[in-house]
Amino acid sequence: MAKDKTEKMRPAISPEARENQCISLAMDLAEQQLRDGTASSQLITEFVKRGSTKARLEREKNKKSLWPQKQNQFNRQSELRSYTQMLSMLCGDIVGKVNKMNKKTSIKTYSELISLLTFEERFAYLQLNGVVGKDTFGFDRYMNQIFYRSKKWRSIRDQVIIRDNGCDLGVEGYDIYGNILIHHINPITLKDIERESEFLLDPEYLITTTHSTHNAIHYGDASLLPAAPIKRSRNDTCPWRHD
Repeated sequence: MAKDKTEKMRPAISPEARENQCISLAMDLAEQQLRDGTASSQLITEFVKRGSTKARLEREKNKKSLWPQKQNQFNRQSELRSYTQMLSMLCGDIVGKVNKMNKKTSIKTYSELISLLTFEERFAYLQLNGVVGKDTFGFDRYMNQIFYRSKKWRSIRDQVIIRDNGCDLGVEGYDIYGNILIHHINPITLKDIERESEFLLDPEYLITTTHSTHNAIHYGDASLLPAAPIKRSRNDTCPWRHD
């Protein structure tokens, strides 16, 4: 193979061309020996080294070419994590503010209640939407009873009755002639009693009512409400009188 190529090769016209011809002939001879199995161990080792070096250089070249892509990908991932953290913080703040607003708006007050003029409007404001037993204490009901028998409660109870003129839900004309109850506008819990929360004794969260109206508020049964008082006028029982 090397002999045939030598016969066909043109003479070199420069030292550089001559060197390239010699390298080409040497490579051809080495290839032939490798194919025939006559190559020395030194020759085989040399080509193995060349192959390993070439592969290493190729890997480094590929690594360098891929580095900008990996760097860009890393930067994008870092930016994405940063944006995600920022959004998480913003969402946390928003959720916190919304929860505070919901908590604030869910608390009912006497001031809001008396801005409603009719008995029906006040009942609708106080209604607990049919939640039965939410205000019970279970086995801890004795705490509830102790509280309602305390001197502090009895004192506040009297103040609320005077403030509301002894009228059901504080509405004029709905005078209470039987037993009077003081309703917690925001149902109290065992924790309220244990911590003595503001809902217990602050008149802003209390309203005068009757037993039937109280049950109607808690259990959502409007049929328990008292009938509207009859509006009286002069001589309404003596229609023949006009003066």
